[in-house]
Amino acid sequence: MSQDYREYRQHGTQQFPCAYYNAQKCGKMPGDFFEVKHHWHEEIELMFLIRGSFHMEINMQQYQLEAPCICVISSGELHALKSLTKDYAESAIVFHPRLLAFQEQDQMQEKIINELVEHQLQLPRLISPKDFVWQEVVREYEAMEQTFLREARTRGSDQYLADTAGSQLIIKAALLKILAGLQTEDLLQVCEPRENVQVAYIKTALSYFHEHYREKVYIRDLASCAGLNEQYFCRLFRRVIRMSPVEYMNSYRMKKAVALLERSDLPVTEVAYECGFHDMGGFIREFKKMTETTPLQYRKKFRMGS
Repeated sequence: MSQDYREYRQHGTQQFPCAYYNAQKCGKMPGDFFEVKHHWHEEIELMFLIRGSFHMEINMQQYQLEAPCICVISSGELHALKSLTKDYAESAIVFHPRLLAFQEQDQMQEKIINELVEHQLQLPRLISPKDFVWQEVVREYEAMEQTFLREARTRGSDQYLADTAGSQLIIKAALLKILAGLQTEDLLQVCEPRENVQVAYIKTALSYFHEHYREKVYIRDLASCAGLNEQYFCRLFRRVIRMSPVEYMNSYRMKKAVALLERSDLPVTEVAYECGFHDMGGFIREFKKMTETTPLQYRKKFRMGS
């Protein structure tokens, strides 16, 4: 594969690559099931499932998870999440492991931090209340969460950032405490040496689409960037993602459209164009199929319920 595509967004800032996200609803809106489409990133993600039931998929492995638990997404893993209940709460802290590095090469740096950065070591997949470190991990997670919320600086209305030196120190210290607790309990794991080649093909195609979804993207474009012929690519895509490329692209764009309707005052025509829909009639049909209402009605109901 000639290009290294990945999720086309920055988590945190270049100077402090760490950000906080949260999502929760109580089933008052149509289409209320929470869903994050398949994607991947170099950062590690601590996903705290606080309330509800969820279906998680990581590198083609399926998990059904009950809150409360913390699910860890390691660097480069293809993953997706969907709530199985309309009453849910979920949050996530996404950080690049280089954030934890120090200038001096001490034992911790050499044997833990460097191996995290180089994808030789990873955190455990799940941390739950039955684990001895649960309370410690949750305490440090909540300290980071409160720090992000206290600063209340967001990017794109969904990503909380930490800019002050004091806040960044609290967050970095909390991440190191979590790492120390996991290391003490011998819960850090050696990474598997090879990635599933099928997952690698799909990661390339998805990341290309995530970067270009505002434009007209054809199946041949996705197949080409993955280095596959269209017929094989479509079969592989359906096997890995469990929907066709067209279904995935429409669904992904619809989620973007819903977010814009909720968070902006853009006219519906601009929302459609911004999300890659160049046929207004087709956009409204797809939107009604997903939400059982029109874009304008959805915006009105959302704001009345906020």
